[in-house]
Amino acid sequence: MLMQRVLRYLDKNKVEYRAFREESMADFIVETKGLVWECALKALEKRKALVVHSILLESVPEQRFSEMALFLASLNQSMVFGNFELDTRSGEVRFKTYLDGQTSEITTAAIERNLVLHVKTMKKNLPKIQSILSKAQPIRARA
Repeated sequence: MLMQRVLRYLDKNKVEYRAFREESMADFIVETKGLVWECALKALEKRKALVVHSILLESVPEQRFSEMALFLASLNQSMVFGNFELDTRSGEVRFKTYLDGQTSEITTAAIERNLVLHVKTMKKNLPKIQSILSKAQPIRARA
C-alpha cells in the first residue's frame, strides 16, 4: 500500500507526524530557517496517486485576496513542479504536488524526490507570500 510506503519513509527520516490511517493521510510541521508550515500527504490508493499539500498556518485576510491571488498566479505561470492555491472561502494558501502511479509504481525514491522539491519550493517562496500577509511592500514574482 502506498500510504505504508510513505509512513516508512517518514519513519526512516525521523519525521514526527500524525497518521490518519482511515483516510490514508499523514501530516507534519515543517520548521526551517524561521519558516513554519504544515505538510499533509494523502494517498489515493485506488488511483495509485499521492497528493502533497503544504499549508500556511496563517490565513490571508479577505482584503489581501486580490493581491495574493495575483502573486500566486504569477508564481504558477513559471512553475513546472506543483502549483499554489488560494481558497477564497477560508483564506488558506496551499502548495500542491501530485505523484501519479497509474503507469509505474510510486517508489520510495519518487516520494523522497517529491518531498525534497516540495519543501525547497516552499522555502523559496514562503518569505514572499508572508510579506503580502504582513502587508509589506508587494513583491513581484520572478521567473
